[in-house]
Amino acid sequence: MNNVLPSSPQPQFAGTSGTNIFPRSIPVPLSPEGSN
Repeated sequence: MNNVLPSSPQPQFAGTSGTNIFPRSIPVPLSPEGSN
């Protein structure tokens, strides 16, 4: 999923969605990993 997102959506929504998805994708996987 990481390879597909930055491959297509990044250049398209790099200014709008790109910023919202990046910060969200990072804290999301880190939260469950740290808790477990």
